[in-house]
Amino acid sequence: MTGKLLLKKLLDSNHYNKVIVLLRKPVAIENPKAEVLIVNFDKPEDFSGKLIADDIFCCLGTTINKAKSKEAFKKVDLEYPLKLAEITKSNGASQFLVMSSMGANPDSIIFYSKVKGTLESELKKVGFNTLRIFRPSLLMGNREEFRLGERIGTFFYKIFSRLFIGKWRRYKGIASDAVALAMLKAAQLNDAGVIIYESDEISAL
Repeated sequence: MTGKLLLKKLLDSNHYNKVIVLLRKPVAIENPKAEVLIVNFDKPEDFSGKLIADDIFCCLGTTINKAKSKEAFKKVDLEYPLKLAEITKSNGASQFLVMSSMGANPDSIIFYSKVKGTLESELKKVGFNTLRIFRPSLLMGNREEFRLGERIGTFFYKIFSRLFIGKWRRYKGIASDAVALAMLKAAQLNDAGVIIYESDEISAL
């Protein structure tokens, strides 16, 4: 959901003259700036030589229900993004922007948070000039697939949204479009190192 919104913003932006889009299956993208690559993420050697870019945006993610197992979930949410980072860094990329999650922690007892935290830790070792990590809270928007947990969370958020003030602001739900816009804006900043954006900071970008 966020990736599709981000792609549109990248293609509409005057900051980039070419956008390389990695897809697992064909999708019609009618824009001369888009270079579409249909890839098998399990065979990065087939497309690694084509990933020449300055800024890398990564919104890869799934759910355990969709992945069917913890191992499959880790492949999509940890192994694929990390391999993408390693390949693009070796190809000369200077900036990597990744969507993680609130609560990401490699030592968490919650599997989802542990995987996200492990990804963040491993990405820091890759050595990008700039690594931007975005940790949104509950993502709100129109997904193609049905996610019961997010639907329930969105329902209660709309009821209690006024309570998310002060120190609770970071837990406030955030629109996927806002995350996509924040990633585009942050990529244009002239800072370096590891920068982590919590959900309320994403909204403020």
